Amino acid sequence: MFFLFSLTVALQLFIIVTVRESSLNLPRSSSRVGLRKQLSDLSVALQKPEIARSVTWLAASNAIVPALTGTMFFYQTQYLNINSSVLGISKVFGQAAMLLWSVIYNRFLKSVPSKKLIAAIQGVMAVFMLSDVLFVNGVYRSMGVPDLLYVIVFSGLLEVLFFFKLLPFNILMAQLCPSGCEGSLMAFVASATALSFIVSGYLGVALSSFVGVTGSDFSGFPRALLIQAVCTVLPVYWSSCIPDDDKTSRNRKNE
Repeated sequence: MFFLFSLTVALQLFIIVTVRESSLNLPRSSSRVGLRKQLSDLSVALQKPEIARSVTWLAASNAIVPALTGTMFFYQTQYLNINSSVLGISKVFGQAAMLLWSVIYNRFLKSVPSKKLIAAIQGVMAVFMLSDVLFVNGVYRSMGVPDLLYVIVFSGLLEVLFFFKLLPFNILMAQLCPSGCEGSLMAFVASATALSFIVSGYLGVALSSFVGVTGSDFSGFPRALLIQAVCTVLPVYWSSCIPDDDKTSRNRKNE
């Protein structure tokens, strides 16, 4: 399977390198904007305090939360002996929840201020992580809730909750962004988000090692999950970095 995946990626790279853009007969833009101009526009956008603070908040809200996804995966498959197919169903459930979230947001939550919605999602993430503490301690099992049901529903949701706040955040960025710089700013936000997740992954490995989690000893795992939940709550107190929607609208009109 890994060989087939690598072969597919290599084939895609070969096609991208060998096929010339001119052969695709794509419509040409009337204005030629070079890389230097794009970087200049991006620099101007990032100099706006509301944009700089918002992007910094988003990156920090991901980076300071240690990612324990790998440790939880090992705990579920090796310690609880849950079949990997169940985890696959959990991921499918999470992706379905992502699609449902876009529908719910578009129909019911567009009028909710982005600042409140993003902070609320951050708080819900912390609640789910506290729920993982109860799961690892066997509280739900003693209440009659099967491990399989919890893994499919709650673990699937928690894995995608990190991305729920991107939808209202990107809409807020589109409102704040100066005209003509939307693509560069969104690309920068995506890069900052990816970098923050990498930092989060390293912190997760360090935290697991710090609490003494090993392949046969998960006694410190609940403590790691509790620390993770506390780190998730902290960005809520810094949500003042995100501008209010009414202020955003006023700034947009002034431009």
